[in-house]
Amino acid sequence: MTLPDNATRTPTPHPQELQDQLNDRAEAFSKNFADASYESGQAQNFVREMCGVYGLNYLRSVDFERRVTKNSGVGINRIDGFFPGQLLVEMKSKGEDLAKAYEQAKAYIPLLKKKDDVPRYILVSDFQNLHLYDETGDQAPIRFKLADFKSHVNDLDFLLGYERIYQDRQAQASIEAARRLGNLHDAVKQTGYRGQDLQTLLVRLLFCLFADDTNLFNKEDAFKLAVQSSNSAGDDLGGKLQRIFRRLDTNPNASAKGDASTQRTDGQYAYLLDFPYVNGALFTKRIEDPDFDAASRQALLGCCDIDWSDISPDIFGTLFQHIMHWDDEEAQGKSKKRRDFGAHYTSERNIRRAIDPLFLEALQAELALCKGDAKKLKNFVTKLASLHFFDPACGCGNFLVVTYRELRWLEQQTLMELNSIKGAQQTMPLCNVHQFHGIEIDPMPPKSPQWPCG
Repeated sequence: MTLPDNATRTPTPHPQELQDQLNDRAEAFSKNFADASYESGQAQNFVREMCGVYGLNYLRSVDFERRVTKNSGVGINRIDGFFPGQLLVEMKSKGEDLAKAYEQAKAYIPLLKKKDDVPRYILVSDFQNLHLYDETGDQAPIRFKLADFKSHVNDLDFLLGYERIYQDRQAQASIEAARRLGNLHDAVKQTGYRGQDLQTLLVRLLFCLFADDTNLFNKEDAFKLAVQSSNSAGDDLGGKLQRIFRRLDTNPNASAKGDASTQRTDGQYAYLLDFPYVNGALFTKRIEDPDFDAASRQALLGCCDIDWSDISPDIFGTLFQHIMHWDDEEAQGKSKKRRDFGAHYTSERNIRRAIDPLFLEALQAELALCKGDAKKLKNFVTKLASLHFFDPACGCGNFLVVTYRELRWLEQQTLMELNSIKGAQQTMPLCNVHQFHGIEIDPMPPKSPQWPCG
């Protein structure tokens, strides 16, 4: 059945307490953005606070500026807000044509790399108007004003609980990534390349894979293209990787040094222009040239085929570390199978069981007491930035990564509450990674992809 324009779905029944929370948050959301109008400056905040209406931590739920390659294959477009498999959000400045915005958003869907990412819903908005499309049928969009969001809050209640879905997707993606990295480890090891150099090589490759999919290099898929352009036999790949590593370690403001192939960027070395200087000494130490063959080259290409921006930093480090310790397990004759990756990481659920009662619940309760009081909220932001967290056996830093993310989320909630108070002075985010410290006896646990050079 085709619904008439401006139709509303049959409201989803919710427990009264939850419905009251949704109504209150929706009303506050409408008031906070009553004067919003500018896409570039306010779109992400709009989507962040919309997440808050449905109890979502945007850090665990939404991809901002998700890249999609243009139909021509040259250049990229960016999705304003993307909930993989569920919702695509396209924001426009006030007064722009939302019908055209919908056509633009719909054109992104065939460009998504993974079928599982295709969203059921598309939401387009110019802040003051919202149009929600259900792509599974031929019903008309639900159109409503921001001022009426409270009356339509249940039309987007499919976002309730999405955070868990998103985390499960990340976990599965991380396990698959660790499996492929394990295959690469084995294939390179078969060539006779072992020990500390192998571990360093894999950490560097991990950085390059993540950087390739998070727009850290100068060209989209720069690393993947460099690997693809190597000989099918793999005999030139080790040298090519070494040149890339040295290029990433070459400060353009320092005096020229290193081999000629690192300095040259013409002819066969033109691909080096795609790789900028990376500060942090990750690529400084000299390692022996790895001898790649057809099998190890194919294993690296298998790693390149994964979208590393989907990988969960909360669990991937432990999976990667387990790969690193395979040599020790093998030497000691342990019978555990390394491929049973799912049993070798501390899940976020278990991490939260530790840190929630330890300090997060108290901080959340303190924030609740500060609401409505600008001075208390500003002091709370300062307090969050003064806290330091220490893990004396941090491994890959999973507990610290989750804690950092939750602290930033608390800070963001505080700032949004402060900014909703009329006349309150704006406060900038203050929390940073330098508040987090760890000690680890193992010299080679990889760092999270979010701070690969930390």
